[in-house]
Amino acid sequence: MAVEAPIADRVQPGVVRPGQPPLLVDEREARRLLGGLSVKTMYNLRRSGELPSVKIGSRIMYDPTDLRAFVERRKGERHDQ
Repeated sequence: MAVEAPIADRVQPGVVRPGQPPLLVDEREARRLLGGLSVKTMYNLRRSGELPSVKIGSRIMYDPTDLRAFVERRKGERHDQ
């Protein structure tokens, strides 16, 4: 007979345990995490391939690991004004 995992150990869709990062964040949260980028800037970054995204239904989602990698790639770049 199989023993079920305790309720606290079961995977619950949409529930993130404290201290566990989400697998994906929506565009609003991604823009906030990147310092408040505009909708147009996010669109341009996504379209150019600089910022990978995942489309699920009608929603555009971002992997927080990709957001961090984007920031790391941008560090040290020359920013002419």
